[in-house]
Amino acid sequence: MPSEAIREFIKSHKVQASDGSGEKSLFHWNENDRAWGMRIDRDDPATSRQTGKKVFDEVVDLVSQERGAGRER
Repeated sequence: MPSEAIREFIKSHKVQASDGSGEKSLFHWNENDRAWGMRIDRDDPATSRQTGKKVFDEVVDLVSQERGAGRER
């Protein structure tokens, strides 16, 4: 399991709620898949994917720093 710092980093990414109720987390935990996920914006799927990839790469870097290992996938 990732450290609390990494989980908080993932949860820190916010988007405006579509109902105007403020901000909500960009990523959500899917218990069935046991993985983090995010909704893809139908109007701009490429940007959504770029955001997901950027955050993923940052998380990989954070995990490798915590473990003192090189960056691998």
